[in-house]
Amino acid sequence: MKKKLTAAGAAAAAVILVFAVFMLVSRGQSVIKSECELYFLNESGSTLVAEKRMIHYHNEYDLRTAVIDELISGPKEVRNKPVINRRTKLLSVEQAEEGSVVADFSSGFMSGDTAKDVLSAYAVAKTLCGLEGVERVKVTVEKNDIPTAEGKPIGFLSNEDINLSTDTNTSETREVVLYFADKEKKHLIPETRTIKVTDQQPLAQYIINELIKGAELPEHYDTLDPETILIGVNITDNICFVNMSSNFISKNGGSKEKELTAVYSIVNSLTELNTIGRVQFLVDGKRADKFGNISFGAPFERDTMLIGEEG
Repeated sequence: MKKKLTAAGAAAAAVILVFAVFMLVSRGQSVIKSECELYFLNESGSTLVAEKRMIHYHNEYDLRTAVIDELISGPKEVRNKPVINRRTKLLSVEQAEEGSVVADFSSGFMSGDTAKDVLSAYAVAKTLCGLEGVERVKVTVEKNDIPTAEGKPIGFLSNEDINLSTDTNTSETREVVLYFADKEKKHLIPETRTIKVTDQQPLAQYIINELIKGAELPEHYDTLDPETILIGVNITDNICFVNMSSNFISKNGGSKEKELTAVYSIVNSLTELNTIGRVQFLVDGKRADKFGNISFGAPFERDTMLIGEEG
């Protein structure tokens, strides 16, 4: 009996020793702390906003998983909304090639709202592209591409595909000219507005967001649906590339007059800036063939024929 107890004790001791060695090895891994920017939905769910979060990790691959886990856990700021359903599982984060990462999620990632799903994919991409060594990100669901409203795959996204406003302590005011519709909604009427801006995003992006907010003067009428989502803008060689969510198509179509005022309220407002001569529309980061009755293939120039008398 005594020998059996001794043998049992030796086995227990061995287990404890193995556990102790495991703990020592685990503790030997240095824990790194890094402040990262995670992107969630704003209060209205129309765009993405950044939250700074301190992340603990062991290596760059561990960090990628950790930030996505934090995205799934949701925002800390009360005014912000979750960008990914908490029941969603992260299945893998894999290196496709140097600088390119594929993040694969369970089916819970899909909400059934195409515009929100695309915005969620942009949130993951924007967050991961903020990490060292990540230049492009593709988001998949159980290895399947996430489709846009046109059924095309989103594909890889870079940080330059998405420029969003961020909090800052420095700001200035700028006077801009915005174009809204007249009562018949056949002509555009200029409305001068003083807005608060920062250098954290292009002035062109502020202008479009002001158009989405709507007209302030009673004789002017909105040209864009208030739920329209702007993903970002980029100005190259005097051309402003306006990247809209797919809900731009569904929310602002319906008639030729409505489509024209929607498009040219943006074009004419942006071309008030000296740095912009033409406007190219993108939908979910890709060139779209048409918006209702309007071809979206080529850049738009300013149309003064649509401008009526200022009210």
